[in-house]
Amino acid sequence: MSKSSYINVTSLIALADTTTTAEVKKEFNLDLVAPDIKEALIEIKAEEKKAAARAAAKEIYSLLEIAQAIKVEQVQKIRAARNQVDASKANLDAIAAAEKYASETNNYLPLCKALSLPIFGAPSGLCSIPEKAASKATRK
Repeated sequence: MSKSSYINVTSLIALADTTTTAEVKKEFNLDLVAPDIKEALIEIKAEEKKAAARAAAKEIYSLLEIAQAIKVEQVQKIRAARNQVDASKANLDAIAAAEKYASETNNYLPLCKALSLPIFGAPSGLCSIPEKAASKATRK
C-alpha cells in the first residue's frame, strides 16, 4: 500500500455520526407515523449506520495498512541513519588514530588510507598502522 492511496473520508465521517434512535424520532416526527412504519424507519436508519460502519471499516483497514507501511519505512530509515552514524564514527576514529600515528612516526601513508586517498607505489606494510601502535593510538 503506497502513501498516495486514496482514502474515502466520507465513510469515516459517516462513522463518526452518532445519531441515536431518539434523534431519528425527532428528525422525522415519528409520533405522526404508524407504529410499524416507525419501526421500519428506525431499522432503515440502523441499516444505513451499519452499512456506513462497513464502508468505514474498509477505509480504516486501508489507513492501517498505509500506517504500517510508513512505520516500517521510517524504522528502515532510522536503522540506515544509525548505520551511517556508526560508520562515520568508525571513520573518524580511524582518521584520529592515523593522525596520531603520523605525528609519532612521520608515516602519513596510513592517514592517506584512512582518508580513502589513492596510494601508488608504497609497500602495503607502510600503509597500515601496526597492531601495537593501533591499540596505543585508540586509547584515550
